[in-house]
Amino acid sequence: MRKLLWLLVIVAAAGAGYLYFTKPHAIVQDPVAQGGIEPSTAPSAKPSTPGTAPVVVGDAASAAGSVPAAVPVAVPASEAAAAPVAAATAPASATTAAAPAAPATGQKQAEGVAIDGAPTIGGPFTLTDQNGTVVSDKTYAGKYLLVFFGFTNCPSICPTALTNITGTLKVLGADADKIVPIFITVDPSRDQPAALKTYLQNFDPRIVALTGTQEQIDNVTKEYKVYAKKVEVPGMNGYMMDHSTFLYLMDKDGKYLAHLEHNEPADQMAVKIRPFITQ
Repeated sequence: MRKLLWLLVIVAAAGAGYLYFTKPHAIVQDPVAQGGIEPSTAPSAKPSTPGTAPVVVGDAASAAGSVPAAVPVAVPASEAAAAPVAAATAPASATTAAAPAAPATGQKQAEGVAIDGAPTIGGPFTLTDQNGTVVSDKTYAGKYLLVFFGFTNCPSICPTALTNITGTLKVLGADADKIVPIFITVDPSRDQPAALKTYLQNFDPRIVALTGTQEQIDNVTKEYKVYAKKVEVPGMNGYMMDHSTFLYLMDKDGKYLAHLEHNEPADQMAVKIRPFITQ
């Protein structure tokens, strides 16, 4: 009897072992259960950033090489909604030609344009040259004029302009004979004919210097839309003159053709002037 009981125990144990080793076991696939990721940081099927909207970047950005085309980029919904508004309200200047740069501080750009678009720069004048001779605009009829306004005590702008005019006349060669370069003072109280004559010795002898009464100078600066103002300088004896720095090219009838910068190199100035005087 005892042997029979042992036999039953052995058979039962053998059967249990057979079932254990032959039954397939489930593989645990839960990373949280495996201990790889803490439950609080486990990935979720819900969006990780609520309130976002997909934005498709188009060909422009792709062509620029910044973001491939049609790549969704998550941005806040508020920004996505504002994007078309920003595009619609872009300033017109972004798509139009830039306005001309403003003159430097203390310099005034020539103004005055007629209704038909033609500049109204220039006009009749009566002044006195460096030799004491009274002249007028009619004195130079039939010649092109290259007019510059300044004063003999000018520290840098006027010498630069007159030096460039001197160089331009040389570059123009025979064509320079068609032009009368004129230096009109904006400081008539100090720039009398003798002072102008001495000053011109530093430049091309073909340059004419003109002066006059304060009223005459005021009239001609008004005609040419020139800015000129006496400026007191602290710590300095006397005064300086703040003034426009453009050179004005006028035709044979005294009408405005073009203006040039006072600091343009002679060869560049000659290139701009020559087409006007060789037509």
